[in-house]
Amino acid sequence: MRKLLAALVVSALATGVAQAQTAPSEAAVRAATEGYARLNEGNPDAAIEAARRAVEAAPGFLDYRLLLADALLRAGRNREAYVALEPVADLSDYRVQSRRAQAAAGAGLKTEAAAAFGLAAGLATEPESRAYLTRAHIQALLEINDPAGARTAFDTAMLNGVLTGQAPLDTAMVAIAVRDDAAAQAAFAEAGQSEPLSGRMALDAGYSARRLGRDADALRYFSRGIDEVEAGRLDLEPQQVFEIRREISTLERRWGASATISRGVASTDSAATPGAETLTQFGAEAHYRLGGYRNGAPVDLFVRAYETLDADGGSATGSETAQGWIGLRWKPFTGTNLVLEASKMFAIGELARDDLMLRASWSLDQGGDLRLDRASWPSWRLYGDVAHIVDDDQTLGVAEARTGWSWRAGDRGVITPFIGIRGYYDSLLTDSVAVGVGPGLSVRRWFGANRYAAPSSYIEGTIGYGFSLSGDDRGDGLFVALSINY
Repeated sequence: MRKLLAALVVSALATGVAQAQTAPSEAAVRAATEGYARLNEGNPDAAIEAARRAVEAAPGFLDYRLLLADALLRAGRNREAYVALEPVADLSDYRVQSRRAQAAAGAGLKTEAAAAFGLAAGLATEPESRAYLTRAHIQALLEINDPAGARTAFDTAMLNGVLTGQAPLDTAMVAIAVRDDAAAQAAFAEAGQSEPLSGRMALDAGYSARRLGRDADALRYFSRGIDEVEAGRLDLEPQQVFEIRREISTLERRWGASATISRGVASTDSAATPGAETLTQFGAEAHYRLGGYRNGAPVDLFVRAYETLDADGGSATGSETAQGWIGLRWKPFTGTNLVLEASKMFAIGELARDDLMLRASWSLDQGGDLRLDRASWPSWRLYGDVAHIVDDDQTLGVAEARTGWSWRAGDRGVITPFIGIRGYYDSLLTDSVAVGVGPGLSVRRWFGANRYAAPSSYIEGTIGYGFSLSGDDRGDGLFVALSINY
């Protein structure tokens, strides 16, 4: 409100009154003179009493009513100030409407404040005051749950140049509030021309840039935020700092690779031998991200290969089973971990397949990342994965629900005992569905951190045992996996 008070002081010097005024009586002048003196002395309560006498003696003299409103506002009696201005509420006078806006906002009269800020902004003659009141009008519309009206007011103000060049950081924050990240980025860039963004402003700019898919800008702003923390100019909890570093590591990623050796039932991305039940397999994948992180909707080009090292029942093993894939993977929605994949399967070994695979996977989890604010925390995961191999007309599926508790081991390790239920589907098997339930243990060690980025790579070992609930033996027995993700 300090900016608004300054604007009111400027307006008090303006000439002209939008209401015909009768010359005040001598008693009114004496009372008003006392009121001004008491207000200047910092005694708003005494100023209120004197101003009331002035208004009573000259009810049609606008300046005395404004004096009363100023004294009430200075005393924090906002609702009384709003009521005092009701008789002149219809005046198209900047001095009246700006005070009504301030009083209504202070009194919690949100609808009235939104209307008054809009009127005051239209009546303001000083660019700074008009910009400030316009921003206040937009914020007030948001507070009364009128985002469409707020966005319209913002777009109109930007089109008319009301907000251009005026307090760009404030404009950026309003732009974020109305979900115009492009305008916010322009305002942040304007503010940054004089000096780098500091404190939380740098972080707000980073999140805004990330939503637009401007990864380089987001990384620059997030890194600036880390600098502010390390310099002691921004006070954040360690977990908050870690989450910013996680944003940086996610946005920095352009490529990745993984390798896994496992024993258990084949998953949708490794099954190459129809009918095999328990397998020991080794697989590896490399991917390259096309077009950046895209605000959580990345597209990856990948190549993958798996080989069966051992199989129950005498199925083929060794290099002749080596199966390759090359394809594209897309996560279409920012807030949902749904991944769609299309790939060409190509035979590396003699018994592998040349085919097409279409695949979709979905997951929802909590507690899977490192935590610095707790020594232990709950964790759970829901996962579903279905793939269709086109020419062979084979459909594979895996679904899992897992719950457990994670403990931090040192500064980079996480140990998670869990219990889960897991289902399998293979359309080529007579007993196509199998379900098992049982306990397990996962141990993960993160690595690859730097000054700005959280660790983005890890080694993980998992062991568990399943007890069959239905179907064949795929849901029964020991499963073990060791993987590295880089």
